[in-house]
Amino acid sequence: MSNIRNADDYTASFWDWSIFNNCFGETTIRMTDVDGMVERKGRFLILETKKPTAEVPPGQAIMFDALTSLGAFTVYIVWGNTDKPERLMRWGTGRWRSCSVTDLVLLVSQWFDWANRRSSDPFE
Repeated sequence: MSNIRNADDYTASFWDWSIFNNCFGETTIRMTDVDGMVERKGRFLILETKKPTAEVPPGQAIMFDALTSLGAFTVYIVWGNTDKPERLMRWGTGRWRSCSVTDLVLLVSQWFDWANRRSSDPFE
């Protein structure tokens, strides 16, 4: 499923975000990564992947709450091992459902169809 040609180069390309830890004053704020993100006509889809038993850290939860409250962001948390989704949840619903790769592809396709029908130009 991956189009990574060289796993060592890919792994070596990861940034160490801890270099920014002192940029946020006397807080516990830390940089986070985004596992998957796409934009279409001013709408954004974020896929955040987690290992099967992992929880969403409090800082990410705060960020996802803020993003989804803007109305332009849809966030899905996908639990499972690499390339093997088991369940997902649309952020803000608190409800999860089982999920396969086929289900996830269909969900992203449906999101794209929805976003593609939205016009970012009020005169269109």
